[in-house]
Amino acid sequence: PELADTNNQQEKDIEKIEIIRTKRRKKTISAKLLKDTMYVYAPYHIGPENLKKIIHDFKCRFRKQMLKNKVNREEDLKKNSAGAE
Repeated sequence: PELADTNNQQEKDIEKIEIIRTKRRKKTISAKLLKDTMYVYAPYHIGPENLKKIIHDFKCRFRKQMLKNKVNREEDLKKNSAGAE
C-alpha cells in the first residue's frame, strides 16, 4: 500500500513534458528531468506513437530513480538517528 502511495506522489512530480524536436538529431532520443519538467530531445522524423511509448519508458525510469533516491535518503536518516542515540 505504501508503494502505491509513493507512485501516485511520483506521478505528481513530473507535471510537464516538453518535446524538443530537431532535424540535426538522427536516431537518439534523450530526456532530462529539471524540477517538475521532463525535457525530451527527439529527431524530427520520429512518429508520435513511437515517441509516446519512449516517453512512457522515460517516465518509468525517472520515477524508479526518484523512488530509489527517496529510499536512500530515508535510510541515511535512519542511520543518522540510530547513531545519535
